Amino acid sequence: MSASKLEIQDILKILIGRSMGIEIVKHLITKFGMADVPVLITGESGVGKEIVAVALHRMSPRSQEPFIPLNCGTLTETLMDSALFGHTRGSFTGATADRVGVFAAAKGGTIFLDEIGEMSLSAQVKLLRVLQDKKVVRIGESLPTDTFCRVIAATNLNLEDAVRKGRFRKDLWYRLNVAIIHVPPLRERAEDIPLLIRHFLKKHSQRQNGNGESGTGITDEAAAALKCYHFPGNIRELESAIISALALAGDEKIEVEHLPAAIVKGFRWESTSLSGRVHDVDLLATLKVVPAPGSHRLWWETLKSATVEEIHHFLVEHGARWFSRREFEEYLSGCTNERKKRYPASGRYIKALEAHGILERNGEQTSKRRFLLSSRFRTGEVDATPGMPAG
Repeated sequence: MSASKLEIQDILKILIGRSMGIEIVKHLITKFGMADVPVLITGESGVGKEIVAVALHRMSPRSQEPFIPLNCGTLTETLMDSALFGHTRGSFTGATADRVGVFAAAKGGTIFLDEIGEMSLSAQVKLLRVLQDKKVVRIGESLPTDTFCRVIAATNLNLEDAVRKGRFRKDLWYRLNVAIIHVPPLRERAEDIPLLIRHFLKKHSQRQNGNGESGTGITDEAAAALKCYHFPGNIRELESAIISALALAGDEKIEVEHLPAAIVKGFRWESTSLSGRVHDVDLLATLKVVPAPGSHRLWWETLKSATVEEIHHFLVEHGARWFSRREFEEYLSGCTNERKKRYPASGRYIKALEAHGILERNGEQTSKRRFLLSSRFRTGEVDATPGMPAG
């Protein structure tokens, strides 16, 4: 039986965010949820792959049956076989009692195999056989039993690369590569950070206060620091930062100094040193970007009309998120009432910012090209003496 629109909306609430990346994930969940096929979820550690798996299970006709997660990266080969298929008492050293494996425990529900790329090659062979034959054999037994559960797998590795290196079986990859959902890292959807901050504040301040109310807030500066940070640990790291800050802030609003040191360091450095790097727009432009003889000079005049505050504010606001040239143009064209048209110098200015190591770009061309504040600026590794371009 398919889920109603209200049920779908309720299920998707566990995926917090409105960015294009997370909207694509939600769309795929609605499509793959009802399809009784294996799903492979990819993405960096901490992006919320298990939450996606839970949403898929709740969307499926199996939603009334168990959801059984298993982290493949935490088990030895012997324990992996036992966890997957179960064992009988005395079947190996340490098997002091019968154990039901996850395929039997799921009872027609969903098994979530997290970090499947860490599974040994021998375990991969056995898993492939189960997926093909729909039967499992407990360790210590010889007769198979039928299994009717659905398998959802997740990995933070590039399985195609693992296949090429002989670390992952090609036939299992083909079996799993039916429906793929990629969860983007938090740095690529920084616009979701304010929503996640509110969610974690409500969740953890209620837990810590114990009064059912969410009284602890966060200052604008602290929220800006979180939004500018690149979060290598993704959502898991953001949640940990909120929990830690709540403990330090007590009943007060969270300030920047309550945040983890890595976030504070990056924010303080970016807010001051980056401003120094772009403090003289004319100087930066003339160093690397000059109009060719006889060329149209409109872009040059508008380039000089952009203020340092405009450029600095844009880079800080978008420091943890890829942005397009069009976004840069639209921001600058809206800074003053006098400049309503598209900003004609954006490409030239982006070129100058790239030349001095302030921006980096992805490998795409034309309309798919995106720019990001250099990782050196996000981590504070560049010597940012005002007026001195990077070498």
